Amino acid sequence: MPRPNKGLDHVDALDGDTENKWRLKVILATLTGEMLVEEAYDELEIGPTQLASLRRRALQGALDALVPRAGGRPRKEVTVSAEEVAALRARNAELEKQLTELRARVELAILPYLGKPSGGTRHRSEKPEPGG
Repeated sequence: MPRPNKGLDHVDALDGDTENKWRLKVILATLTGEMLVEEAYDELEIGPTQLASLRRRALQGALDALVPRAGGRPRKEVTVSAEEVAALRARNAELEKQLTELRARVELAILPYLGKPSGGTRHRSEKPEPGG
């Protein structure tokens, strides 16, 4: 058995004060044909232009709420002061310098292993150089 439609009473479940809920119900009632626009003028004590503006804003708000948004939490804005940026740049420069020094040390450390073997150690497969 289907549930009965609550109609305008759906507005009662929304967050907001009672006066704005009542105004929304009047606007929706004019859209559904439950209330004539002229009756809404009297009910809300506003004129045609004000009602049209109020209806447009209410419908725009409803439409904006239906726009798909990215999932998850919104990103936090991270603000970094100029001093922090300068400190990070100095730290980065220091680390780059250390990296360059370490690379040079590694190259110097492996250099003996990249060249020819030193005099006394010769592999069997190597032929002696002439005159040596």
